[in-house]
Amino acid sequence: MKSGSSTRVEKVDIPLITLLVITSAVTIIVLTDRYDPINLPKLYLLSLGSIFLALYFSLKRVKFDLGRFKLILFSLVAFIATQLASVINGGEIYKGIIGLYGRNLGLLTYLSFALIMMLAAMRTSIGNIQSALYVIFTLGIFESAYGLLQHFGLDPINWRNPYSPIIGTFGNPNYMSAFLGITSIVSLYFFTKSERLFLRFVALLQIIVAVWLIQSSSSSQGLLAIFVGMGLYTLSLIDKNKIARISGIALFFTGLILGIIGILNKGPFSFVYQSSISARGDYWRSAVSMFKSNPVLGVGLERFGDYFGTNRDLQQVTLRGYGTFADNAHNTFLQFISTGGLLLFLTYVVLISIIARYAIKIFHRNNDRFKSRATVSTWVGALTISLLSPENIGFTIWSWVLGGLIIGLYKNEKNSPVVEKSGYKSKIIKEHFSTLRFTTVGVLLLLLFPLTFFVFNSHKSDSDIFIAYGLARSQQTTLTQVSEFIEDSVKTSPHEEKYLALAGNLYRSIQEYEKGVLKGIELEELNPNSQDALRIQAYGYEKLNQLSKAINARVKLTEIDPLGLGNLSDLVLDYGLNKD
Repeated sequence: MKSGSSTRVEKVDIPLITLLVITSAVTIIVLTDRYDPINLPKLYLLSLGSIFLALYFSLKRVKFDLGRFKLILFSLVAFIATQLASVINGGEIYKGIIGLYGRNLGLLTYLSFALIMMLAAMRTSIGNIQSALYVIFTLGIFESAYGLLQHFGLDPINWRNPYSPIIGTFGNPNYMSAFLGITSIVSLYFFTKSERLFLRFVALLQIIVAVWLIQSSSSSQGLLAIFVGMGLYTLSLIDKNKIARISGIALFFTGLILGIIGILNKGPFSFVYQSSISARGDYWRSAVSMFKSNPVLGVGLERFGDYFGTNRDLQQVTLRGYGTFADNAHNTFLQFISTGGLLLFLTYVVLISIIARYAIKIFHRNNDRFKSRATVSTWVGALTISLLSPENIGFTIWSWVLGGLIIGLYKNEKNSPVVEKSGYKSKIIKEHFSTLRFTTVGVLLLLLFPLTFFVFNSHKSDSDIFIAYGLARSQQTTLTQVSEFIEDSVKTSPHEEKYLALAGNLYRSIQEYEKGVLKGIELEELNPNSQDALRIQAYGYEKLNQLSKAINARVKLTEIDPLGLGNLSDLVLDYGLNKD
């Protein structure tokens, strides 16, 4: 049978399939009976799932040659260690570990990503990579089908969504678009290399539907992923003809340059322009400013929003408006260098560089090369998205999984990643692995208890604040009942800033101004850089006619957001009313 054929019979690797199924579940899971139905459920499953997988791999006695993976293991440890240093330096321990509410890109998320990457690397080889491609292909079909339901108004979930209705299970059309883009790259592999006519037809149909949904969602990220990933894979199909290869490379880079110019609303590809994309420059300049002020360890993991006000410039306010706010640099590299400093940036660059080196190596191998090239092309497409968008658990997890697949393809050259040994050396290694597994299981179990406690409390808090807002909107209950749910939410998760902000705003909306001010004060004590805390206090004091306190809150707000013209305007009014 021809090399690269997708019909080759492969041995099913149960540990790898288990990992891919859990990863797919992280992308798919949503829980609608809560304030955040998207990101928190994904964080729960990601963190618990990664520990389960590590325990499963350990108890299944999956062999792992530490020496073979030493470089990538050290780079991952360095990456996580510098994140931890940034968390401690930033001062916001809870936010640094759990992440900013609504994104949840803290230390816990990246630790889970790193664990899943290593586990994927342990099991992946050219003999089982096909199963991984099938899973990504199937997930792409699922999201495409769900996207069609959303486009035609048949979504079984009634989302409160200000964006395009095509959000998939990501909660945002940009990530849905990006995911459809990278899964289309895998579909192109099956369309070009499968010998089964039906599979080729399904793959072609998925590509057509995906491109149509991407266009309908008015999100350009998916088109960028398709162009880069598909372009790279297509170049691999013509590598036997030198003239065709050179022409293809020239066409690819010409199109790439025109595409980038088009994203900026210039040139013949300006149809891919998206206003939110062009605003990235404002966020990037703010990120550079944060890095300059905190070059070594950054402002603190997930604290971009806390320092955006003091680091944005007049150009941003003039062109985009003073009300514009960003809690992320919208570029993973700039996000890391601004919030984690040069140390985190360098460890991430080293990690990506190692994977890129492995990707280049396997791209030129001859054994089932198209499977490897499809994997590499999909990873490159996913990585491209990180240059323009914040990371997202449901989408970004596949960048890390694909990275693990590439590592495994490079390190596990034979069809089986298991390395068998015999004799006296084998006995020593087995004893070493027994000790290592025992230690690993113990550490994982210790982590499982506080993580389970967090998941339970977070789930309860999110449900309580969701119920409180629902009761307030319905106006069919007493203020006492609403207040009980608000207080329960804050009490159960006292370190989550979002619940204090939501509580303060909800109290203000039901005219419980004194209680709202108290929540604003609690939030300021938790995070002195919180703009929400000071706004909640200022609004509450103004309603209570305590203008001196309102002025004090607004003066503090000018210190952390000096270009906030709305606040400055309200401050002038307060001074006038207070006759100052």
